[in-house]
Order: sequence, then structure tokens, then C-alpha cells
Amino acid sequence: MQATMSCYAYSVLITSWEPSNLVIKQSQSTLLLEGHESKLQFMIKRKH
Repeated sequence: MQATMSCYAYSVLITSWEPSNLVIKQSQSTLLLEGHESKLQFMIKRKH
């Protein structure tokens, strides 16, 4: 649950940021809209 919240906050942060990060924003939003915990956690693990 904490991973989802941090990912959501990160997505919101990017949304109100520069247009150059549009690709990152779209990929984040897609994962959030799907609502799959496993996919969110997998993405977070890949980033680190």
C-alpha cells in the first residue's frame, strides 16, 4: 500500500512538472490506471 502511495505521489509530481517528462508521466499513469499492485511494485524494483 505504501508503494502505491509513493508511486502515485511521484506521478502527481511529474504531472505538474515539465512537458519533457511526458513519456514518464504516461507510463506511470498507465500502471496506476490498471491498478495492479504487482505491476507497480515491479516498476519500482526496476527503477532501483
